[in-house]
Amino acid sequence: MQIIFNIMAKENYTLASLKELYGLTRLSFSKDKQPELREWLTAEGTLTDNEIKRLEFLRINLEKHVDGWLEESLKMRFISPVLEMVDYLYKEDPFYAFFDVNIVATIENHTLSAKPDLLLGVGVEDELRIPYFCLHEFKKSVPDKDPRAQLLVDMLISQTLNPKKQIVYGCYVIGKFWQFVVLEDKNYMISNSFDATDTQELHKIVFILRKFHDIILTLL
Repeated sequence: MQIIFNIMAKENYTLASLKELYGLTRLSFSKDKQPELREWLTAEGTLTDNEIKRLEFLRINLEKHVDGWLEESLKMRFISPVLEMVDYLYKEDPFYAFFDVNIVATIENHTLSAKPDLLLGVGVEDELRIPYFCLHEFKKSVPDKDPRAQLLVDMLISQTLNPKKQIVYGCYVIGKFWQFVVLEDKNYMISNSFDATDTQELHKIVFILRKFHDIILTLL
């Protein structure tokens, strides 16, 4: 028997098509239980005086310009400095950062392909072994496509590539708003949004991102 795989371009994905293909179910953040996401969002921490000053500089710049920035400006002028502060860009243990790496997986006779902006996983140089954290979808304030669907494609592929089929963590950014996502089996939950132009919420974003250093140790 010949099996013909349906290969979909990443740009064509919607939440409806992913639900139809894979039975993905979105859990309610206000009502349903998803302990991994809720535990992730309890992250706390402290910042040095220099970090507070740096974040305030980035916050003010974001507040002034975010509505006019395109994706690359948002990425380079705000997101990248934040990722450097939380030690995502250059760390090699226990995870390694991959940028624009092609990932492909066949799930239920459909071949999915994606190219995440950032992926954290086990690997060497540009050779990805096991993905754990997807990724930031860098978007302008009014996105042309649904970043939720794009992120879920990245997470589905990463879940399939992980030999233990573990929970996959993710995050997407639309302008000044950050939202965190957990995918477990066919269920996913999306956090409420965090406004990076608000000082306290920006600090919270940093603490949540830093907490993943501890989370990945438990996954390993």
